[in-house]
Amino acid sequence: MVDEASFNQEQQSILSLVDHMKPNKPGWTKYYGDVVCRIVAYHLQRHLPGNLKVIGPNAYVEGFPTEFDLVVVDGDAAPFHLTAAYPSDRVCCVVEVKTIGVVGNFDECREKLARIKRNFDDVQQANPRVKCAYLTVQEGQPAREKSFDYVKATREKFGTGAFILRNSRGKMPFKGEWERFVGFATAR
Repeated sequence: MVDEASFNQEQQSILSLVDHMKPNKPGWTKYYGDVVCRIVAYHLQRHLPGNLKVIGPNAYVEGFPTEFDLVVVDGDAAPFHLTAAYPSDRVCCVVEVKTIGVVGNFDECREKLARIKRNFDDVQQANPRVKCAYLTVQEGQPAREKSFDYVKATREKFGTGAFILRNSRGKMPFKGEWERFVGFATAR
């Protein structure tokens, strides 16, 4: 059993790895997003029971055109021939991973979050047992009272399925988020 201090230490390790692996060149966002997904997948897989495994980056659920960053499936699940699509009844959790949440002005942010939520809702409508998680490495809280609060907007949109590892302003971790995410993604 992993204790809270170990989870907090692992969360800090993930944040350090993400920072260390960030390319110092413009135009590497897709690469960096892939690296962040792999870091999350690696650490999540370490906590999964033997009857589950992490697929990704980039996997699909049968019957949906949406590409998910990570998918937790039954340990013996296999994708359909020549695809990265898994049978929906073998999928336990889909995960959208963001390095820096969604970016843009307030309206763009709300629309991007709504689009992700619609994708989650579509999958859950077809298979209600599939859990949907939105994990962002960092998200911003406002410095001024009337500024847009990205953390609040994200948590309101995804509820208990929202996981934010740190505040982008000041780089302070939100304690317990990695532990909550692991518990959510591994629960049956």
